[in-house]
Amino acid sequence: GYNLRHVVLLGEGKIERADLSAIRAEPELGYCCMGYVAARRSAGWGEVRHLGGFDQLEEILAETRPD
Repeated sequence: GYNLRHVVLLGEGKIERADLSAIRAEPELGYCCMGYVAARRSAGWGEVRHLGGFDQLEEILAETRPD
């Protein structure tokens, strides 16, 4: 869609899951979650991509180019 803001979530805890829920609950705000960065893949994220670990953060951000 137009005017989307692409975001990458940093972490896989309660706060990040709440952020993802908010993004999904209000699509009119224009946020699109590209995935999450965490030490390891975590259950319960459904189709949200695990982009890698924090040791790969620089490469992940260069590749995904979030807003």
